Amino acid sequence: EDIVTGVIEQGPRPYLVYVNLGSVEAMLPDSEQVPGEDYSHGKKIRVYITKVEKGNRGGPMVTVSRRHKMLVRKLFALEVPEIASGVVEIMQVAREAGHRTKIAVRAHEAGVNAKGSCIGELGQRVRAVQTELNDEKIDIVDYSEDLPTYVAQALSPAKVSSSFMLDAA
Repeated sequence: EDIVTGVIEQGPRPYLVYVNLGSVEAMLPDSEQVPGEDYSHGKKIRVYITKVEKGNRGGPMVTVSRRHKMLVRKLFALEVPEIASGVVEIMQVAREAGHRTKIAVRAHEAGVNAKGSCIGELGQRVRAVQTELNDEKIDIVDYSEDLPTYVAQALSPAKVSSSFMLDAA
């Protein structure tokens, strides 16, 4: 499993956050932290495991992230059964951690609304992911193999008056 829940611990260096994962302690380096997020001692936090190495004392040295795009993918898989089962697939993720995330989704079964599955009844599924990401804005768009259509979708909520390809090669 790549996504885990841990408890933030006080460390000797203020720029490095330590996360107790139960049997092992992980490091959340400054480069993997989201600007403006609260990393106070004792707070529960979900993180994405980016690296596991052998530590100096023989035990594992685990590095985790709150910025990684896979964190968004895994959070949606936890909230959306259709993603976990493979009926709906997240095709692409674009993320500016702490501000905005856009995900492009498509369904692999006829009659399944990929966007609707991710949003959930009254927005509860997407809202659960937003809450975990400290109210980061999340836009969900339909993926399309047709590039002009996909780009127009991806630019939403902006209105696209027309889109076309100059050179398909």
